[in-house]
Amino acid sequence: MGYSTADKLYLAFFAMFIPVVAFVDLIPIWPRAFIPAPLWALHRFYLDNFNDQLAIKAPTWFSVFLFFEAFYNLPAAIWIFLGIRRGGSSSWVHMCMFGTLCTLSTVVCIAEIRQDPDMTALEKNMVMLCYVPFAIIFPIMAVHNMIRIQGKLALADRAAIRKKGN
Repeated sequence: MGYSTADKLYLAFFAMFIPVVAFVDLIPIWPRAFIPAPLWALHRFYLDNFNDQLAIKAPTWFSVFLFFEAFYNLPAAIWIFLGIRRGGSSSWVHMCMFGTLCTLSTVVCIAEIRQDPDMTALEKNMVMLCYVPFAIIFPIMAVHNMIRIQGKLALADRAAIRKKGN
């Protein structure tokens, strides 16, 4: 099947995003007994070297974001990935919603990190390298898919108007 350039990029993004969410981001909510030693070591390395206070302090709102990541973002990402592979436009609405929700949560995390008094400027910059690319990708995804949806709706509207006029 031939994919558009955008869909190829989305497939690559979700192929990377899904395992990162499952095996890196969601480690804090996994039962400790189920975390393989290499994943736990990676988690500890991140905390020890980046001093990400969101992951260390886990404020209530951040825990809520992890809940959404586990029960919406991860399943939606899998569904979107599979939808793109199947072809068609059914995943566009989900990518628009997904991109919007992820933009919001990412920007909130960035705002919190920027003002955290327990992190040095260097630590903040290092952690920002983990967050900022997503703060760019997610809104582009949301807007791009909104434009795709609007294009399909405009075509459907024109067809309906032509049909009505005949």
